[in-house]
Amino acid sequence: MPRILSDSQLQRAAMGALARARLKLCFGSFDRFRKSLEGGRCSDVGDFDEAERVGRAIEAASRRLPFAGSCLVRATAGMLLLRRLELPGELKIGVAREERRGFEAHAWVECDGKVLIGADERERFTPLRAGSQDTAPTD
Repeated sequence: MPRILSDSQLQRAAMGALARARLKLCFGSFDRFRKSLEGGRCSDVGDFDEAERVGRAIEAASRRLPFAGSCLVRATAGMLLLRRLELPGELKIGVAREERRGFEAHAWVECDGKVLIGADERERFTPLRAGSQDTAPTD
């Protein structure tokens, strides 16, 4: 059963998750961190509504913290908080290559195909397939 936090508790938890994600990304193994975030599918409307609330809290808290600007920090923080609250979500990482911009990457969190965190510019990116060695899109 998912845990439900008040709005103020959720905001504090979002700020803590952003700090933990930043530290784990700076000082830990990304592969181990990513694997710890796996699992959890949206199973009912209540789960999705609460997961969507977490997404909004992460996005709002990230605007208040100077170290939380990257999409990878926001997405992994969202996943940390979703797991802590026993809510579903899936970390996605995608790539895009354009003439003017070159190679770019973007991270976001989805639930049932709906983006919870990182919706900005998401459409430009092709998701990498989990577990594949040859994950880059070909032209």
